[in-house]
Amino acid sequence: MKVKLILLLTILISLACILYGCNNSKLSQPSSKENNTVKSEITSETSKPIDAIDLTFKSKLGFEMKFPSNWKDKYTIKENNDSVSVYFKSIDPKTPPNSGLLFVIMKNNDSLNKDMYDSIDGNKYLTIGNTTYFIGSPTDVALNPENTDFNTFLSMNKERKKVIDTIKSSN
Repeated sequence: MKVKLILLLTILISLACILYGCNNSKLSQPSSKENNTVKSEITSETSKPIDAIDLTFKSKLGFEMKFPSNWKDKYTIKENNDSVSVYFKSIDPKTPPNSGLLFVIMKNNDSLNKDMYDSIDGNKYLTIGNTTYFIGSPTDVALNPENTDFNTFLSMNKERKKVIDTIKSSN
């Protein structure tokens, strides 16, 4: 019950911050002197950063996906031979790396424990070419609610489906 109350209060506070931020948008606009070409961190076997202008990630698994522009510098991707994991990239120095899992995309196989993951808006599978992928998110909030950028994490969680909907073959 306490967790639900904390989550509800966090959502209300984040909505108030969003509304306040919209009214003060002139304060957060970058100056024309700033360099707006920033790299997002991607961690894989090759550790290739992607260009944050289009925020497109091409996986070696044969698919690509696009991220909303407001995710720039706020996520990390870890890729291995049969999965891609997307993590929230916290600015809170007390937050360990990879503690804010947003979602995973894994080649579907019989050894996969699907009970460890929730669906994202009802979708659990995606077929690209001849390969079926399992798509899931953590069954619990994957970040401490006391984290300084917890509201950003919650906002990105709400936008995961937008990213999933952009997945397509890169072959």
